[in-house]
Amino acid sequence: MRRVMTAVMGSGVCAVALLGLYVAKRKLGIDVFPGRDMLPDAEIKAAVLGTLALLTFAPR
Repeated sequence: MRRVMTAVMGSGVCAVALLGLYVAKRKLGIDVFPGRDMLPDAEIKAAVLGTLALLTFAPR
């Protein structure tokens, strides 16, 4: 059980770190490949909002 909880918490920490990096990339306007949209912003935003809705149990 302890290994499962460690894995769940570890994956949550990784997800939050990646989300933080992505938000920083957008705020700072960093474009790794100019002219090419490597990360679809609309889809990522929808996925983040959907995940937050699941975690907070917000009514839809």
